[in-house]
Amino acid sequence: MKQKRYITIFVTILILFCVIMTYVRFSNNQETQAQIYQDWQRIYLRKKGEQAFVDTTPQATKPVVLSEDKVTGC
Repeated sequence: MKQKRYITIFVTILILFCVIMTYVRFSNNQETQAQIYQDWQRIYLRKKGEQAFVDTTPQATKPVVLSEDKVTGC
């Protein structure tokens, strides 16, 4: 009798844990993507007037621009 009760409690705790982890995983996805993009944009994207380019060396004083040829992998 006691063993059945312990198994029921264990299964309940396990199900609650899985539900909570699933909720956290799916609710946090959009916020995480937005934060990663904002960080990338702040660090690597440079704007001069109406133009924007990707600076591959954000710490350098002279920016190195990522060309379209390097993006395609050719």
